[in-house]
Amino acid sequence: MAETIYSISAQKSLYELIKRCLAYPDGAVYMAAKKYYFGVGGGTRQFLSMIEKDGALASTLVSEVTDGSSNVREVWKLTYK
Repeated sequence: MAETIYSISAQKSLYELIKRCLAYPDGAVYMAAKKYYFGVGGGTRQFLSMIEKDGALASTLVSEVTDGSSNVREVWKLTYK
């Protein structure tokens, strides 16, 4: 999923697929990707902004990986509200 999330034009389709496939009410998706992918514009924050606007899913930060030499990576848990 990480490569898909970096393409802003593919994010809406990815999000709709997640909503269709996620089991209600207890299903969960774990999304791991860069916080921001330089040069492309996508990343976890861009994707989470779309999720927040839609209002159907909740997002919880599971982990943030920083090594000081590369982009911040995040793991998010997505569930139905």
